[in-house]
Amino acid sequence: MGTESATPWEEMVKELAGLTPSEQIDRLIDLAVKGVPPAIELLLEHMSSLDPVVHKAIFDRMSKKADVDFWEILIEFCATGLWKGMTVTIAPPSSPLNRSLRLQTKALCLSKMPPEVKKAQVEALLQLLDSKDAETRYLAAELLGEMVASEAIQKLLEALETEDPKAKVAVLNALGKIGSPDTLEVIKEHLYHPHKDVHKAAAEALSNIGSDAIPVLKEAASDTDDHIRWHAAKALQHIHDEDVVPIFISLLDDPNYGVRWLAVDGLVSLGEAVIPPLLEELAKGEANLWFRQSAFVVLNRVAGPRLRKHLEPLLESLKHPESTAAVPLYARKALDAISGIELARIKAEKKSIREPYSVTQYPSGKLEAEEEVPSLLLPLQFNPYRCYHCGGASPTENPSPADQCPYCGYHLRTCYNCVYYENSGCLLDQPYVVSSAVPGNRCPHFRFKKTEIKFQGTKSS
Repeated sequence: MGTESATPWEEMVKELAGLTPSEQIDRLIDLAVKGVPPAIELLLEHMSSLDPVVHKAIFDRMSKKADVDFWEILIEFCATGLWKGMTVTIAPPSSPLNRSLRLQTKALCLSKMPPEVKKAQVEALLQLLDSKDAETRYLAAELLGEMVASEAIQKLLEALETEDPKAKVAVLNALGKIGSPDTLEVIKEHLYHPHKDVHKAAAEALSNIGSDAIPVLKEAASDTDDHIRWHAAKALQHIHDEDVVPIFISLLDDPNYGVRWLAVDGLVSLGEAVIPPLLEELAKGEANLWFRQSAFVVLNRVAGPRLRKHLEPLLESLKHPESTAAVPLYARKALDAISGIELARIKAEKKSIREPYSVTQYPSGKLEAEEEVPSLLLPLQFNPYRCYHCGGASPTENPSPADQCPYCGYHLRTCYNCVYYENSGCLLDQPYVVSSAVPGNRCPHFRFKKTEIKFQGTKSS
């Protein structure tokens, strides 16, 4: 009788035996990239481990991995739940496991790393922008934006040509976070896109670019579409620059109530420096009721004690419609009265781009974990219920009739498993037969083979 060939699990044990913990993890990552089922499972298990020693060790090694293929596979997995080489999703994007791994992958992409690793991450993301899977493209665009990867601008502009509104939103968000003035014209075109989410994303992208986008947003603030004007005003709120003041003042009598209040809030956020130009406008005597009401709110909220005494007559006249004729006179007097008072100037600033994800950086060299445990892979906390075909772990002890192995796609309730792999007859007194594309696919007595596989790796002397 011939010797049985080693299973993928046994092969992996041989690969990792005798290596140091850091070498084990490096080799484990290489095997996972090659699509070895047990290596994929163990890598994902370590990434989601609650053991701080294991968690620290795996992320320390991953943060030094300048392998484009690894980052491409990992990021694609976060978007789809499908590791390259799998035939069935093991961790759907909505699952707690996937959400945890996605967050940690983002942390790795956004943290400070060696230039060669960062280059590999960006290259992988650029390749994923061409993925056939929509969610993968969205995640790739999101990460390129969060990483402020200026080298991705041209590729993102090409991706913006898609007809998919959700994809346009993802790319516009990325371009906005990168914040290059060179993208203004392209983003401007999408500011007038008929889909509301697209022109909203375009406006937000312009707000991130900052002062360079003011002329584009000024033009949009006079558009006939209420939604476009509203989003333009909202974007201008995030740009603290003197040039936005006249735009907000022009919107104080906008026919749309929401636009007027955004203009009011925008002026209030800029402080006392908006008072002189607002008084100049009131002094012209052309203000309608909407403008006067908006101006009253701005002046009432902005003026501090040192200025309020000069503005009281004007504020009183703005409150009463019958005093309309007196508004220009009081506005001019107030303007003269405060002309000698120094007001805080508006300082131009770009909206800050926050990076919400971070992971602790560990020094290069020997892992502290190597001194704490003989092997990071001993003992293994494998799911003991495994596929008879490839040895991959089951997501549940009692799968449904339709379940398949996430690694090899083999039907997990096939009666022939009992016969072929256990060298025994059917466990039923009378074989269970059901009309199905796969014979015996619904056998209620099938259970996974329970294994006790453990690594016996030892630390190299």
